[in-house]
Amino acid sequence: GDWSSDVCSSDLFPSHDRIGDGFRIFPSPAERGAVIRVTQSPLTAGNYSLLLYNQQGQCVWQKQLNVQGTYINEAMVLPVNLAFGIYRVVLANEAMQVGVQQLVIQ
Repeated sequence: GDWSSDVCSSDLFPSHDRIGDGFRIFPSPAERGAVIRVTQSPLTAGNYSLLLYNQQGQCVWQKQLNVQGTYINEAMVLPVNLAFGIYRVVLANEAMQVGVQQLVIQ
């Protein structure tokens, strides 16, 4: 019994890493016009974009980040005109999507 539960819990880790992968946004839920903090580590230096997608898949906000070091730890002010609801926040560089998180605006 114990052994099988160990197997199950270890199976959860790969999918969890794919979703989070060190990319975090807080607080969520957040209010319009509020400050959110975005963190990502580890990371290679370079140019990144933070993209906010609504539930229709439209990009409603974008912010450029120039990363000098090996991590992102940025405070950002959300637009005051965002509609309430659930958004997908994507961190991407020129080559690929680095992380995805969900952000609730209330």
